[in-house]
Parts: sequence; C-alpha cells; structure tokens
Amino acid sequence: MRLTSVTPDNRLAFLTDEAGAIGAYGYDPFGRRLFKEVNGARTYFFIQRRRAGG
Repeated sequence: MRLTSVTPDNRLAFLTDEAGAIGAYGYDPFGRRLFKEVNGARTYFFIQRRRAGG
C-alpha cells in the first residue's frame, strides 16, 4: 500500500510505501518540480530556458 500527501494545488508532496521508502517533492511558485528526495538522497531538477530563434 502506498500513502501519499499532496500540496493544496494537488501536486505530490510525500510518498511512503510498505517497504518504508519515503519520497518528498518540492516545487517552485509556478508548479514546476524543483527536487525529489528519496531515503535522504536529493535530486534537483533545473529548468533550461530557450531563447526565441535559437
């Protein structure tokens, strides 16, 4: 069984499974995922902006 918790705008915030694995997720004010943390290991997501024309 998985237990989840969501933010007020319905984005995944926490996840726990029967094995005890725990995930936490963070977002910026625009709803883009900034990081995930699973069992103490944090992975960051970087947003690459593109310029018009190239």
